[in-house]
Amino acid sequence: MDRILLIDGLNSIWRANIAFKPGEKTEPSFVIVYNFFRNLRATIEEFEPTKVFFCLEGSDNFRHKLFPDYKGNRTVKTAATADRKNLDDFYRQADIIVKLISSLPITTVRADKFECDDVIASLAENLKEEEVIVISNDSDFIQLLQKDYKNFKIYNPFTKTYMTAPEYHYLTWKCLAGDKRTDNIPGLVGPGAAEKLATNIDKFAEFMGTHEHRSNYSLNKELIELKMIHMDDLQFTEHHVNYNLLKEEFAKMDCKSMLTEKYWDKFCETFSTLR
Repeated sequence: MDRILLIDGLNSIWRANIAFKPGEKTEPSFVIVYNFFRNLRATIEEFEPTKVFFCLEGSDNFRHKLFPDYKGNRTVKTAATADRKNLDDFYRQADIIVKLISSLPITTVRADKFECDDVIASLAENLKEEEVIVISNDSDFIQLLQKDYKNFKIYNPFTKTYMTAPEYHYLTWKCLAGDKRTDNIPGLVGPGAAEKLATNIDKFAEFMGTHEHRSNYSLNKELIELKMIHMDDLQFTEHHVNYNLLKEEFAKMDCKSMLTEKYWDKFCETFSTLR
């Protein structure tokens, strides 16, 4: 049985978005790239997978057409906490990471009109006979924990713990509670009331007796439920392993500590077991 990692791409890049003091470790202009590849190596060392998929967002996400305010709070939050220059720099470094990761034995996957979450859910379904570990702190993946996958886990790299599923049906609960903080999805009731409804089929049926509740619940489900994408619609970007190219790019970015002979040899060795 293979052990396969499904990495939530943008989530993992965001985790690398911490600042060092100027001149410490590496130049500030490439600190996210630096952090990302050091984190990635540590992840591969810890889980020792045989295969890694790096999953990304597709373009023209269908959820925005269903609900134009979907994730609209993220724009507001970003504007309140960082100027446009910083946001542009984050995506500049994210583009560099996506480009460079193809020099490692890691396959990039995305699908037009779908989110990274849907890509991961679809891969998990198709790989359910293998041991699969999702690397993300996105609680929406709890939906997958409540399927009948035998060897499936979600590892939260921020808390360094595995996620666990609640006793109630998570998707039902979240469709009722919404997700105003993260995805700007309005709730129908509060989290506590949502849990009570999700655990009492009679109360839930009574609640869904109005057209308004049914309509709002249906919209939330379309936004929250992980979608299964046909394998033919998944876009796989196969890797072309080139450690020399990667080393040259790290040198250009002045990632000095990664280029010492001792560290670089271990870096390459870590990824050499992947296929």
